[in-house]
Amino acid sequence: MSAAKRVALAAETVRAAWERQVVADPQTDAAQALEDAGLLMSPEKAAELWDLRTRLAGMANPPRELFLALYDGAEPELFTTVEAARECCDDLAPTDAYGKGWDWLVNEHGVHVQFWTHPDDDRPLSETSGSVTPIVVQGVEPVSELESLRARVAELEVERNSTNEALDDAVQALRKGESAEVLALTVYRAEYDPGVPLGTYTNLKAAQQHCETFVRCEEADGDRLSFDWIPDDEDDPAIWELVVQRGEDETTTGYCVAVVDVASAFDEEADE
Repeated sequence: MSAAKRVALAAETVRAAWERQVVADPQTDAAQALEDAGLLMSPEKAAELWDLRTRLAGMANPPRELFLALYDGAEPELFTTVEAARECCDDLAPTDAYGKGWDWLVNEHGVHVQFWTHPDDDRPLSETSGSVTPIVVQGVEPVSELESLRARVAELEVERNSTNEALDDAVQALRKGESAEVLALTVYRAEYDPGVPLGTYTNLKAAQQHCETFVRCEEADGDRLSFDWIPDDEDDPAIWELVVQRGEDETTTGYCVAVVDVASAFDEEADE
């Protein structure tokens, strides 16, 4: 997955979290949403590291766990304890801190991720370039294997850095845009006899499926029904009306999908 696609996926994840009307501050909600979705680290990268650990665990010698410390601009280093690996990253973080603090979390793949915190209230801001990955190796025999692993991890780190830069650019753009315009999200609300809401979705197909399911349950021949959706405007529809097709006849059902633009902030000039 490219950096641009990961940024787009991260943005959709954050918007989905805000749609749920969460009660914590937006920064923490956004960070938690990305963490829950496994987006604080590339899923492809995590999967490959997991595969490497599994492959090494299948070798003949008794396994032991090492910890790979990564930080942008520094050589990857292996440690025998997670504390030592974290300390390595902690020693490098001050050069990029600019007054910020930092802390650690462990994501769903077992990777220790270092992140910046706000100097006033310690809320999460963004990922640093530091991380610690547990790696299971078989004794001390495969030295060449470890060297190969270091080389591959270095390649993955280049990809990770490009993702972080793209994500940071997106965050900065959003911050600049918040003061200039109200960001909007389009959702699709399944309704009956327009005005009775049934459910709200982030895509049109899901809302239409909700309506179609209700009609199938209401009609005796529901399993054999064919449906069609009629937009109120071919170019820019605001309402999609559900009709049932029986032979040459079309019958309205009373069900529809309304296209709704949801703003992320109050716009004082919207009604002026």
